[in-house]
Amino acid sequence: MTLSTKSLDGDRTGSSHRYGETHVRSDHSLPAGKGLLRVEEAAEWLGLGRTKAWELVYSGTLPSVTIGRSRRVPVQALQTFVERLVEEGGV
Repeated sequence: MTLSTKSLDGDRTGSSHRYGETHVRSDHSLPAGKGLLRVEEAAEWLGLGRTKAWELVYSGTLPSVTIGRSRRVPVQALQTFVERLVEEGGV
């Protein structure tokens, strides 16, 4: 997943869903240089809706951290989550 913010001339890169001012491309590669993702970004990478992603976070199935009032999902947790799903055959 490659992240880019709106450029000064208003152009955006990528081709998928948009949340706020961050545009998320769903090419399924993990973002280089990012250790934490917003729950919406994690949902997009996983191919899930925001509601399902928040449900997984609240239940503890998808690990997350709180920084101030923000909830973030560690990139490593996404990799572990997917590996666990493959091994166990689903949630």
